[in-house]
Amino acid sequence: MAVCGDRRLGWGGLLRDSGAVAATLQGMGVSKGDRVGLMLDNSLEWVVAYLGILQAGAVLVPLNPRYGNFEVRAIEEDAECVVLISQASLGLALGDRFSVDGDGVLICPRNAVGQGCVTLEESLAAGGEPEYVRLTRGDLAAICYTSGTTGLPKGAMYAHGGIIDNVFAQALAQNLTSEERALIVAPLAFTGAVICILTLMLVLGGCSVIERSFEPERVLPIITGERITHLCGVPAIWERIARLDDFETADFSGMKLGLTGGAPVPAHLISLFLQRGLVIRQTYGCTEGGGMNAVTSLWAALERPHTCGEALISSGLMIAGPDGNAVPGNEIGEIWLRGPQTMIGYWRKPEATAEAFSGEWFKTGDLGRIDDRGQLIVVDRKKNMVISGGVNIYPAEIERAMSMIGGIIDVAVFGIKDAEWGEKVVAVVFLAPAAVLTDIEAEASRLLGSFKVPRSIVQSPTPLPRTATNKVSRQDLPAIYQQLTGQSIEALAASVA
Repeated sequence: MAVCGDRRLGWGGLLRDSGAVAATLQGMGVSKGDRVGLMLDNSLEWVVAYLGILQAGAVLVPLNPRYGNFEVRAIEEDAECVVLISQASLGLALGDRFSVDGDGVLICPRNAVGQGCVTLEESLAAGGEPEYVRLTRGDLAAICYTSGTTGLPKGAMYAHGGIIDNVFAQALAQNLTSEERALIVAPLAFTGAVICILTLMLVLGGCSVIERSFEPERVLPIITGERITHLCGVPAIWERIARLDDFETADFSGMKLGLTGGAPVPAHLISLFLQRGLVIRQTYGCTEGGGMNAVTSLWAALERPHTCGEALISSGLMIAGPDGNAVPGNEIGEIWLRGPQTMIGYWRKPEATAEAFSGEWFKTGDLGRIDDRGQLIVVDRKKNMVISGGVNIYPAEIERAMSMIGGIIDVAVFGIKDAEWGEKVVAVVFLAPAAVLTDIEAEASRLLGSFKVPRSIVQSPTPLPRTATNKVSRQDLPAIYQQLTGQSIEALAASVA
């Protein structure tokens, strides 16, 4: 079932309403393999529309309302959606392609079709029954677009069979059952939310408690009131929960699973929740890999919290050297993925697909190593590596180490050109009120040593800017650094992408 605010929709309601949406789509001429754009804020309507798209045999194209007009238009132009499900207030960016005009949620065929929009309310009132569409494991289910931070977004294609394998592998790795109740605070347009949480709950028979947006002060009452067992969020979300006034008295006893990933996780954050009885387990994944590819077990989360665990059974993982062969344990190489949950390829981009794969292996561009207990340690993005005085330095490694320093709330490290060292790393930090920058610098030097300590650490008076996915906006770092130091710098483009 699904919950959003004070509204609840059980299994019978989900089947009935999604069937009506599927019948409406088929009545508009949507057939197997056609793309349908879904551009709504988190809501029960999102869930109903998602299931209706799949029942119609169509392909889901999530469109994030938080993206700018340029990115939304670029994604839709690439996908060529035949129908858009949205609202007038959200679909303005695509107004020249779909007549999104009216009240409520609208199901709108592309203008060229010559049909008018149907409201979701009208579709549900009609209560149509969709025609059965036979789908196979290899049929396309969804096209989820990469964030596009280094260029135009690319559409990762997922097959039905790969998604099913993904969610069952997650359930096995995390010991999940139909009794789970997951709180979803991330936009459903994100792969991690729609595939790794919502679809997981739908397949298992669990309950999805959906927040329209992340409001930290609402989380703790919902965890208690809705008996939440499962919460996944980037470190910034857990940080904001930990800062709540009532965090020290919060009851996490009913929670079975706290997951995080997408950025280095501060050790103090893991410790804070452990003191409250909740073990935060790190994950590793990427859009092209299906959203989640590795997760820590309970023992690893307790004994080796800096690791990302072992690969899911549906996702092969290899640390590859430059020759494409596996490197010995504890050596750094590129993380490669394979298996049914990995994307089929990039939508209508055969050259990009060929470049991204080596045979059946997807080359993530992330650097990592496998430790002596078989646990994955993510080092950094391959392109982010900085070579300073002949030493390979990985900004993410520095960020992880500095996040252990008391008083640091936020830290971002990147590379700049340097006359003496060729390249060097610098850091921007946002500190707690009582923290002293000179103490931070001394502790960083102790932790990292003279080779890897940032040559300059500057203090930002405000929290570091973040993207729609709650990650630090690395593209803004050079300007922030220049503003704080008054220095003109040449940033290494790869380290701020």
